[in-house]
Amino acid sequence: MPLLVRHLTPEGWTHPLTKQADAAAVITLYRLLGDFFTTRGQPDGLAGIFRDYQSWMVTRDWYPLEAAEAARGS
Repeated sequence: MPLLVRHLTPEGWTHPLTKQADAAAVITLYRLLGDFFTTRGQPDGLAGIFRDYQSWMVTRDWYPLEAAEAARGS
């Protein structure tokens, strides 16, 4: 998880981690959590989060697409 947040900061991945990059990662983490809780609190919000995650996941080359199709009943 920490690596994902570091990749999502506006400056992108920084190595070695500087104090500025660390602060940017913390700000990004709080923004992402705020976005999550805001979306989750909306009607059908949690279901939308799961749909978005599934849509993202099937675009990954490591994800077994056959398993996704079987779960959908295709």
